[in-house]
This record gives sequence, structure tokens and C-alpha cells, in this order.
Amino acid sequence: MKNTMNAQVFCKKNETNTLDFYLRVHKNEMYLFTTKYYSRVIYQTYCNGRRIEEAYNGTSMIRQQKLRERILRMAKYTASEYDIDLFDVPQRRKRLDDDFEIA
Repeated sequence: MKNTMNAQVFCKKNETNTLDFYLRVHKNEMYLFTTKYYSRVIYQTYCNGRRIEEAYNGTSMIRQQKLRERILRMAKYTASEYDIDLFDVPQRRKRLDDDFEIA
């Protein structure tokens, strides 16, 4: 079974021309970091939220690569600090043939 992340990253603009990035897990919002260097493309990508799984996708833009690495690093750190699980781990069904007796 494939584990899927139940987390989303989004950003908000500040008055000081910086972007604040947040992690949303099950309607809980946690601050990740602030960056002062951003472009319109980065803001448009993350303003409505983006699944954190998409941070694993490659890009040729160095700025976006570094931002994605930082998002992943800070998301893992924040998850460990708040003791939350970033993955939706489905319950495994017990196989019926596991409980048998050999005669």
C-alpha cells in the first residue's frame, strides 16, 4: 500500500515584501519559515496551497529547488516538534489465512 502525505504547504504575503510559509495538516496550521526572496511564480504556486508531495517533483529552476528542499526540511522538523504524522498510513486488513492451524 502506498503511503500518502496528508500535508499541504501554503504561503502568505507580508507588508515587508516577504513570504511566510505554513504547513497545514488536518486543519492545523503551523509556521514553517519566512523568505525575503520570492517571485510572482513562487507566490502563485503556493498562495492557494500545494500538497507537500509535489515538493518531491523536480524542477530546473535553482530557486525553486532550494525552496522545495527547505520546505521538506522544515516540514519534517515541524512534524517532529509537534509530534504529528505527515503520512496517511492506511490500516492494513488482517489476512484471513494468517490464522490457521496445521493438523
